[in-house]
Amino acid sequence: MAAPFWADHHDAANLHLAHHDVTLVAVSRGTWWDIERFKTRMDWKFKWVSSYGSDFNYDFHVSFNEDQIAKGEVYYNYERLEDATGCEELPGFSVFYKNASSEIFHTYSGYARAGDILICAYNYLDHTPKGRNEQRTMDWVRHHDSYERQPAGTHGQSESLLTS
Repeated sequence: MAAPFWADHHDAANLHLAHHDVTLVAVSRGTWWDIERFKTRMDWKFKWVSSYGSDFNYDFHVSFNEDQIAKGEVYYNYERLEDATGCEELPGFSVFYKNASSEIFHTYSGYARAGDILICAYNYLDHTPKGRNEQRTMDWVRHHDSYERQPAGTHGQSESLLTS
């Protein structure tokens, strides 16, 4: 669920990034057709490409092959994780720079919760009395079209008000 929640925040940022010589591109192992179908459902506009059939996600250690999964040991976030049984993918992002000679440099990667700073909703929640209010990491997150249609404050809980 991390990727769609993260992606919900791309379009707003992308509007500003484009004016700062930055291009945000999402990369997923799904087929182009699957990506386009989901992107349309979510009404996202950012650039999203398929790495289907390539090693891109494996090269950056965010996707894991059958042997790694069967052994329950994967290399992620610059360390070996044991007990990763059934874990096909974990979150990560990378930054690249293309110079005037069209040379491409890998300048940064972040893994695990490193991407939280890019999720605007987390930044708002971190300033409220209950914070993220999670029992397990991201246990409350849904696709934005899958939340109950109840307005805030009607779940029998206290309510926080954010103003700008």
